[in-house]
Order: sequence, then structure tokens, then C-alpha cells
Amino acid sequence: MAFPVAAGLRHGLVEGRLEIVAEADRSRLAFEVEKVTYWLNWSAIAILSVGASGGILLLLWPLYPVLLTLAPVAAIAAFSAWFLVNARLSNSGPREFLEGLRVEIESSDEDSW
Repeated sequence: MAFPVAAGLRHGLVEGRLEIVAEADRSRLAFEVEKVTYWLNWSAIAILSVGASGGILLLLWPLYPVLLTLAPVAAIAAFSAWFLVNARLSNSGPREFLEGLRVEIESSDEDSW
């Protein structure tokens, strides 16, 4: 079984074996990770690179006063890149999926009574 995962700027798949263990009045799921594959989100890296260049420009303008005219543009690039990428970063994996599954099953059990 494979689960999609997200880890910051990386996305990928976690493959493993899902085992269902029967207990007295309920079942327990156990997931054993066998293979993890990640790839980078290149569009987020490109946006962060533009923001980093704006941040570097802000650091250099005290040494080179000619760059002061570009300081507002550099500040906007740095902050907007940070907020744009940071707002979309998330971490999720098999643990979050199984936790969501548990909550969904418990809520459906309560609805059936």
C-alpha cells in the first residue's frame, strides 16, 4: 500500500505493509514502512530563490547605496515569496492518514447509534 506524503518542500510516496490486528472489541491498524520516495517542489524553490535574491539585495544596500532605489521591490519580493511558500507548506504522512481514518470511523460509529 502506498500513501502520499508531504514534508515541507518535498512530496512523495511512502510504501509499506498495512496489517490489521483484531483485538477484543476493535481492530488495530499497523503500517510498516518499506520504501520512501521524495521529490522536490521546484516551483516553490524558484519562488524562494527570487525571495532570497531580494533578501540579499536588502543586506547589500548599506554597502552599496546605489541599490537603495531597489530596496522596496526587494522587500516585497522577499516577504511575498516567504508568505506565499510558507502558507502552502505542510507535513503529512501515514500517521496523519491513519489518525484521520480513526477519527472518521469513531464519528461514523457515534452516528450509527
